[in-house]
Amino acid sequence: MRWLLYLIFLNVTCMAQAAQVTKTRAIAEQLKCPTCVAQSVADSQASAAKEIRRIISQRLAQNKTEQEIITELTERYGEHILLTPPLTPSTYLLWFLPFVTFGLGLLIWFIPHTLNTVLSHLLPSRKD
Repeated sequence: MRWLLYLIFLNVTCMAQAAQVTKTRAIAEQLKCPTCVAQSVADSQASAAKEIRRIISQRLAQNKTEQEIITELTERYGEHILLTPPLTPSTYLLWFLPFVTFGLGLLIWFIPHTLNTVLSHLLPSRKD
């Protein structure tokens, strides 16, 4: 009977650890490694990324929420640690410049083609 209780306890402990590892990875995937270029904390093997993963695990063990952990790390390392920057007035250009550039490119392409079509219908064609 004692070994059965031990196995149940061991199983519950392993499940709790697996859940914490999964949650740590989910949070780490949202953060950019401070020393790597365009690599998440979850994927990086740099010492800074390992330290951040350790901090995340500690905060989860302290029953901190995901948002509390991300806020703490953002305050510590700055907004550049976020893989997806928040939509704020300082990042409007970052978020909307690709769409504006695409729209201007369409206009630059569309106006001359439309103008040529309209002019070819309005002006009589010359036949030699």
